[in-house]
This record gives sequence, C-alpha cells and structure tokens, in this order.
Amino acid sequence: MSARPTPEQELHLIEVSIEHAQGIVDMANALRRLCDNDDFKKVFLDHYMVNEASRTVRMLAEPSQQGQKEQDALQKQLIGIGQFDQFMRCTLSMGDMAAQGIEEDKAAYNSILEEESEA
Repeated sequence: MSARPTPEQELHLIEVSIEHAQGIVDMANALRRLCDNDDFKKVFLDHYMVNEASRTVRMLAEPSQQGQKEQDALQKQLIGIGQFDQFMRCTLSMGDMAAQGIEEDKAAYNSILEEESEA
C-alpha cells in the first residue's frame, strides 16, 4: 500500500501539470495567431487547404494521370492536406482541453492551500 502524497508533493505535481498544460495552450495560441495572419490565411488556409486540394481532386480524373504511380502521388497529396488540417484541429482542441485543465488544477491547488492554512 502506497503512502498518500504530502500536500507539498501534491502542490508540486499540480505545478508541473500546469506548466505542461501551459505549453500546450501556448502552442494552440500560436496556431490561432497564425490562422489570424493574412499571409498564412492566403497561402495555407485558402490556397493549400482549399485550392490545392480541389486542383488535386480534379487531377485524379485527368486522363494523363490515370497510371497507378500518378494516382498514388495524387492520393498522397490529398492525405497530406488532410493530415495538416487534422494536426491544426487537434492542436487547437488540445489547447482548449489544456486550458480547462489549468483552471481545474488551479482550483485544486488553491483548495490544498486552504486546507493547509486551516490545519
């Protein structure tokens, strides 16, 4: 049977958790700033994610692109665009979850401090 952590150990664990979560929040915030940047919007969100994806889909039907090698290359391009989109969505979602976790950790931290001051 393991011993319960001391309040000091619990506080330390919460501090480490907050620090880790803050790094995730910072990454999500950096991505949000990028998404608000006009050049990023133009090059990646509009051109790459929309126009290039559409062009690549149209290329799948081109008679000159019907070979297995060409089709595979086009499919890989589409998968790459999808993976980039998924990476961005996941980064933002993880940032939101980490921000919520920070709030919960801060509440737990303050609760431990209050318990210790009452003891």
